[in-house]
Amino acid sequence: MIPLDLRHALRGLVRRPAFTAAAILTLALGIGANTAIFSAVWHLMLAPLPFPDGDRMGHLWNTTESGFSVVPSSGQAAAFMEASRTLDWVEPYSSLTMAWRGEATTEVIEAGLVTHTLPPRLSVSPVLGRTFDESETAAAGAAVVMVSETFWRTRLGGAPDVTGSTLRLDGQVYEVIGVMPDRFSRFRQHGTARAVWLPLVRSAGGRTNLVAVHRTGVSPDEVGEELTAISANIAESQLGADQPVTKLTMPGQGLGQNTRTALFVLLAAVGVVLLIACANVAGLLIVRSGDRRRELAICVALGANRLAIFRYLFLETILIALAGGAAGLLLGAWGIELVRSIRPAYLSELDGISLDPVVLAFAGCITVLTIGLFGIMPSLLAARTNLREQFSASTGGSTGSPESGRTGGALVIAEVALAVVLLVGASLLVRTMVRLSDEPLGFDAAGTLTFSIDLPRDRYADQASWSTFGARLDDELEGLPGVEVASLSTGVPPSLGILFGRLSIEGRAEPFDDRIMNSAAVSPDYFRTLGIELLEGRAFDGTPADDHSIILNRATADRLWPGETAIGRRMRVSPSDASPWRTVIGVTPDLAVHGPAGDRTAQPLVFLPLDFSYGFFTATVRVRSGDPLELVSAVRAAVARLDPDIPVRAAATMEQMLAESVGRQRFNMILFTTFAGLALVLSTVGLYGIVAYNVSRRSRELGIRSALGATPHNVRAMVIRQGAILAGSGAILGGLAALQLTGFMADLLHGVPPTDPLSFAGAVAAVMVVSMFATWVPARRASRVDPVVALRQQ
Repeated sequence: MIPLDLRHALRGLVRRPAFTAAAILTLALGIGANTAIFSAVWHLMLAPLPFPDGDRMGHLWNTTESGFSVVPSSGQAAAFMEASRTLDWVEPYSSLTMAWRGEATTEVIEAGLVTHTLPPRLSVSPVLGRTFDESETAAAGAAVVMVSETFWRTRLGGAPDVTGSTLRLDGQVYEVIGVMPDRFSRFRQHGTARAVWLPLVRSAGGRTNLVAVHRTGVSPDEVGEELTAISANIAESQLGADQPVTKLTMPGQGLGQNTRTALFVLLAAVGVVLLIACANVAGLLIVRSGDRRRELAICVALGANRLAIFRYLFLETILIALAGGAAGLLLGAWGIELVRSIRPAYLSELDGISLDPVVLAFAGCITVLTIGLFGIMPSLLAARTNLREQFSASTGGSTGSPESGRTGGALVIAEVALAVVLLVGASLLVRTMVRLSDEPLGFDAAGTLTFSIDLPRDRYADQASWSTFGARLDDELEGLPGVEVASLSTGVPPSLGILFGRLSIEGRAEPFDDRIMNSAAVSPDYFRTLGIELLEGRAFDGTPADDHSIILNRATADRLWPGETAIGRRMRVSPSDASPWRTVIGVTPDLAVHGPAGDRTAQPLVFLPLDFSYGFFTATVRVRSGDPLELVSAVRAAVARLDPDIPVRAAATMEQMLAESVGRQRFNMILFTTFAGLALVLSTVGLYGIVAYNVSRRSRELGIRSALGATPHNVRAMVIRQGAILAGSGAILGGLAALQLTGFMADLLHGVPPTDPLSFAGAVAAVMVVSMFATWVPARRASRVDPVVALRQQ
């Protein structure tokens, strides 16, 4: 049986459906937005890895004095495993992409390489079959593979007899020995889930990723200090003269500072939305309680004490909060889908977020929090009903309570101030995207299609085979209908390669202190394909004279030979003094190497002639007209004619690549702007509600003013002035708060200062314009109060 107080509370809410629906929807928006963003933050940054020691598990990285991070060398890995006293265990792993030959097509899949000891370390057992044994990771050549559960179900049909079957990967046949649960991929912390797993053979050279678990009671900083000391005793090259600092990176840290900042800023933004929603509902309850004071006074007259009144009203707020929480979960699930749909490519892990138990608990906690934020004050105010005043009001005094109006006005000012803070942040991010879209690229991205080819090393094992395949591929692409020009390279902007070494200039004793350079090895038609107009000199022409040539960007040429021409100068680009001198034959504009937001002068940019000493190519074609994506099927067919086991990887237009290069900024802008829009709508509703309430409370006064000669224009102006004072006060407070808070967004901006005047002015103007619209309706109603009715009431 439903308790009497609960029945009364439900009946009270049902009798006022408009108020109830508005309050529930307002809370649902705030709770739903918080739930969606917390799901992302929890999954990416806060959740421990799903293993017994997941809260102590991290990855080892070397960070040099120049700020570049690389995985440890094999010598470091062996030393860490042997000498570390702060780690429980260390395990190497690696990854690569492979070509899987299915029944109809060849696909690119992600593969991981692990030792036979890693699954038991993580307490992960196969769904079917077995894991690798020691013999399979002791020496290269074991043609066995484990597949992920998702790959097994979606690509292999989920057949229970999959073990013992074979997969063709990079043209080689592998036997499937087991199916691993999808959570096995999570030890990597971030990145794309692996489809298959191959045996990793510990080798004496090269570098490898390392996953480690630190001992209980030891901090990650203490681990880093010990491992750095161990690294200092290893006699091997460490990125030139730099002595690396080894760090244990815990879950969430591997995302990078900019991404972590963005996620926390978004979480703060939805927290502000929730505060505005709670203030809005509190204002609605205060307005409603002002209209119900006579009703409550009658309850007091009939014997109800103030505690009973408070309990009855507070129970209503609890019901509103619970309904808002339930609706918020539904909106949160929709919000998660929105986050997935707009996520940048590097946050592919967001595809796995869901309303898991922790997220549900979070939604429950903020639902309870909202009860305290918006429920207690209105209930206390209403419970302080003055019986005599309310009965006198029934005979002609003004309805409602001035105290309710003042409290509601204060809440509206707070709402507007918070909305201005979010609008300023959204304006800064929008301005950032505008600046990025206006950045000169240095090349023509329109009409170009690019894709990658990775040659299997077991069938293409030397430079001669790579060169032959590359020449044939270039001929195939040049012969495709609609292709104007094609080129091969090791990378195109905004994703060029990295070259380790130093710049040595002929005639100068000291080399420039550069160990990291943006670079690409390119074929002769590269600059024509990308529409790059050389500022000086010429492009490569494919003759033997190019073998020892080099092309620089403008910033590098000016840095090395300020005020002089770089053409004809000689330099080395290598850590070795035995490398050949290269002659500068051309200078390009400064290109958007890392996308429009990249710093084009921070590192040298060099172009070398393509000599096919690599096992991979990036092919680029420029079409005469039309959509370059229409050429993808013809490109796949051309590559299949050369080798059906080689897939076309990452086919995309250069415009798509550029769009993805600013995916982080676009992701931040869309979400932040959405939350700012919600805040503006909620604060506008709150302003409308309090102005409309004051108009209703002062209806007799307004009628008397009209009777005494006030024109409708005068009455409208008075009401609009009241709304403008509330909105203006909130805008001023919000602007001052934004001046203090936008500094936290500096890492998210490009070409726009955190105190950008246009962004502040735009946010304040938007609030004031919308506020005027919000007060127009109650002002218009006030100007139509009939003075005859008002005088009769008086």
